[in-house]
Amino acid sequence: MSRTRIGSALVFLFASTGACVGHGDTEAWTPDQTSQASAATAALRPRTPAPTIPAGRLVGAYHNVEIAVPDIVRSVDAIRTMATEMGGEIVGSNADAANGSVTIALDPQVTERFAHALSRVPGTVIRSSNNVNDISQAVGQLQERLAKLELAEAEMDRLMRATADRTSFEAWLVQRELSTRERDSLHNQITSYVQQVRRTQFSVTLRSASDPAVLQPTEGRHFFGGEH
Repeated sequence: MSRTRIGSALVFLFASTGACVGHGDTEAWTPDQTSQASAATAALRPRTPAPTIPAGRLVGAYHNVEIAVPDIVRSVDAIRTMATEMGGEIVGSNADAANGSVTIALDPQVTERFAHALSRVPGTVIRSSNNVNDISQAVGQLQERLAKLELAEAEMDRLMRATADRTSFEAWLVQRELSTRERDSLHNQITSYVQQVRRTQFSVTLRSASDPAVLQPTEGRHFFGGEH
């Protein structure tokens, strides 16, 4: 074979190879027509719906009470039982000989009833406070981030499901999974805020009444506006 023909053959070979590298196959690769791509798309986790947010301002209520009790462990058990019987959720609790705490999420309608029951637990109120927190802005910022993320996801879905480039499609699968995790994180944060609105948080801290330093004179020993 002459050098001219050999040179022509090599040029044709490199041209053909370049076409294969660019598209993965000699023909255009379309995800919707490829069983492997269809299976990969079907295996993606479905998108979860965004949590429902109450209308109007979002305000969370928080009550904090510190009590000196003769038996911390027994008192924690009693408070947990009271809260459970009223439909409350025990968010967290711990107890030892010196300190204890119980954090409860309650329906707003039973908060005062729980406070009255708590006032009957043997002990002395050291201090208490009631606070509200407007979380409307924080939730609005999360909603804005979520809306931008979903808009970008929808556009990428539209483009990538029709792409003829295998590498881009596989990269999109990875990016979509990362996007799913971020969206789930935003959903969880919004849900947490909404729960703060729908459920009043009640935190009870317990100290040992046998510790002389605990019952030092202090101001503000009131419990929901009344003396304990």
